[in-house]
Amino acid sequence: MNVNSYIKPDWFDQDMQYLIHRTTYECQDKFITAQVIGDAKHRRASVVYQRDFMLLFGKFLDKLLPEIPRILTALAIPEAIAWYPTTEVLRELCDVQLTMYGQGGYFQPHRDNDTPLVPRVARRIVSFVYYYTLSANQNYMGGTLRLYQSQPHDPNLTVFDDINPTNNLLICFDSSILHEVMPVIVPSGKFIDNRFSLNGWLSLPLELA
Repeated sequence: MNVNSYIKPDWFDQDMQYLIHRTTYECQDKFITAQVIGDAKHRRASVVYQRDFMLLFGKFLDKLLPEIPRILTALAIPEAIAWYPTTEVLRELCDVQLTMYGQGGYFQPHRDNDTPLVPRVARRIVSFVYYYTLSANQNYMGGTLRLYQSQPHDPNLTVFDDINPTNNLLICFDSSILHEVMPVIVPSGKFIDNRFSLNGWLSLPLELA
């Protein structure tokens, strides 16, 4: 690996996977077009915000938050490695979305904390993605997560790691890392066959930013 990341396969048990699938179906009519400030063509995807799946949001954090010390250590984030607040504080600092990439979906190179006009976004330090499929098999092509080595060392973006969006896989990485979602092809065009993930971020509290 050229880029620090924290990867966990087989992340959730069957009961939790069932809840994720059920919630996704229940939210099918709540997906809205994902917005990128300043460039509408930079991304093609749909999202559901956590206010529409609070049960899943809570249970997702129940599993993730105990891992935060190990995640911060693995990612070697200097400003956060000695910081670990209570679980209640961590919950307030996490945001999660259901994300769907359908036919032709993509997300061009970007950093998850590169939006200074939105303070909470600018304070993001850890990005996490949990991949899952609704269908029994992965029926889409593409959609690879590409993590680039920091730009000053590789101005031509030739050094990177590709992460395949394998079902039931969690990956965490530094929110300042340049990354993209490669184009997605969904031959069937069906909702069930799209590329799905739970995306989220941990932000530093205002006093540490």
